[in-house]
Amino acid sequence: MNYIVILFFIPFIVYAQHKPMSIEESKEYHLKQIQGLIPEQMYLKIKNMKFQKYIFPTKDNGWTVDYGDYYEKIQADLDSFICENKLPEVIEIAEVADFFNALRRSSIKFSDTIPCNQNSKDSISISDLNEVFNKLRNKKIFNNDHPNGLCFSRTYLISKELDGLGFKSKQLQIEGWVLGAFKRTTEKGDYFGAEGYPIHKTNLITVETESGLVDYVIDPMYFDRPIPLTEYKTLISIPSIKNHYSILPQDDNESLYRGSSFSREKITNYKNCTYNKFLLDEETAKVELPADEFFYREKYKKIERDKFQSREKALEDAKNRIENSTEKN
Repeated sequence: MNYIVILFFIPFIVYAQHKPMSIEESKEYHLKQIQGLIPEQMYLKIKNMKFQKYIFPTKDNGWTVDYGDYYEKIQADLDSFICENKLPEVIEIAEVADFFNALRRSSIKFSDTIPCNQNSKDSISISDLNEVFNKLRNKKIFNNDHPNGLCFSRTYLISKELDGLGFKSKQLQIEGWVLGAFKRTTEKGDYFGAEGYPIHKTNLITVETESGLVDYVIDPMYFDRPIPLTEYKTLISIPSIKNHYSILPQDDNESLYRGSSFSREKITNYKNCTYNKFLLDEETAKVELPADEFFYREKYKKIERDKFQSREKALEDAKNRIENSTEKN
């Protein structure tokens, strides 16, 4: 009986996904995304606003005016809204997403910030590092049983965790091709699979070793232990593909710059090491949201077909397949 019900609703679901949303439906969709991330009073004001379709005026020659003026006005209106808590009852918008994108940028720009720990240590012992790593892996949003990407979000949150524990860190951004392994736990046991990304981000921390200070990578999304940076590069790299590595500050977050009309250097709050309260809440909401069912079904189908018994075997097999494919091409 359950199968019949599921099949009956499939055509409706497919139709709903392809049917364009009305202004009101789009507004409701975006409101759900932002709920809990902005003050309740602000949320209710936006909910009660009336959104109307904006029609771009045309010049005498028939061409539409520059979009830049339109976007600048939206951003200015939202900046005023955040600062002065004023919002019109009716707003004209070309796309509902334009309003919410501007709202997000303003929320980031004017968010409270949390200063980095002034007493944090420059380095950590290997025993303390292992203890810290295990604490992180015990949080489902950080470990590799929750494989829905979002490495940029996790890196920002892990950086804040390290800061709270009293240790300075850095961020490692990799561009090229990064290979990682993740795990699925089933009733039959644990299986491992591998996946690749053209860009990846993770955390670096300086460790005190017998031979001196060494940078270690903390990447609980793909590995079950902290790994020296040199070893990490070997594990995640494909020999035929050159990776580019960038070392970034511990509080780096691309959302501070991307799609914004301001740079970090021009914001007083960001001259020193700080974490953005709005971004911390937003990144947490993202990683707590599980990957959709289709994502799991497609990924786990491959794991169950290959049934790798270890992380190393999954990575080795993926590397061999990629290298063989590269050689043939």
